[in-house]
Amino acid sequence: MHKTLFFFVFLFFACKTSKEISTAPKAIDFEPIRSGILYGAGEEGLLAGPYLVNSEDVLSEILSKMNSLNSGDYLNLTPDTSYFKEYSMIFLFDEVRGSGGHTFEIKNLTLHNDLLKIGILSAKPEGMATTVMTQPFQIIEIPKFEGKIEVQLISP
Repeated sequence: MHKTLFFFVFLFFACKTSKEISTAPKAIDFEPIRSGILYGAGEEGLLAGPYLVNSEDVLSEILSKMNSLNSGDYLNLTPDTSYFKEYSMIFLFDEVRGSGGHTFEIKNLTLHNDLLKIGILSAKPEGMATTVMTQPFQIIEIPKFEGKIEVQLISP
């Protein structure tokens, strides 16, 4: 009886422990595609945070919002039809800022099980800055990914 009880208690904790074990974080290579600033004071409807793009339809929707109040050759992205079979794009938008001169840069990506963590460096302008509403952004390319994304602020 005691051996059976011991076995079930052992089995319970062994199963619970194995589910809690996670793989070590893995650095993910990424390729910067574009970075820039939106000047629509948030009217584009793009909230701060990451947007994972795995299809031409989603890409077109985001670019349409970006182009609604902004213009520039950095907004013309037209990957070939097989692009999204191998790659994903991540559009990362900063908050709408009350002045120019803010920097916003993706520094690292790490994969924790199925969670992609993006480390960003965001800094205020030093000294005088223009008084214009801006929203910095960055677009990167990563190997095909379908999971959750978390953004972490890195101190300068």
